[in-house]
Amino acid sequence: MVRLATPIIRGIARCIAPLVRRVQVEGLSMVPTYGPGEYVWVRRIWWPPKIGSVVATRDPEEPSREIVKRVIARRSGHVSLLGDNSEVSRDSRTYGDVPMSAVRWLVVPQRRP
Repeated sequence: MVRLATPIIRGIARCIAPLVRRVQVEGLSMVPTYGPGEYVWVRRIWWPPKIGSVVATRDPEEPSREIVKRVIARRSGHVSLLGDNSEVSRDSRTYGDVPMSAVRWLVVPQRRP
């Protein structure tokens, strides 16, 4: 039974992996919502994110990094992103609006005690 279950579990994991993953938050830009070092779950999205949603996307200035920011506006195929801690956040005020097609991950809200 265990030998049969292992390949099935691996197959399910391969199907889910491109759809859901964990991302580690770096820096202080999303404090108090998410702190540095905290892990968040993100899920793949194929539609424009709603205003107020927290998303993960590639950093427009450093494409090898990902950023976690809140969507504050949607304009003709672009979104404006802002960190919750706007005093220290590098966001759309720095690099401008981001193409909606680049925003492919939605942060899954966590239940807090």
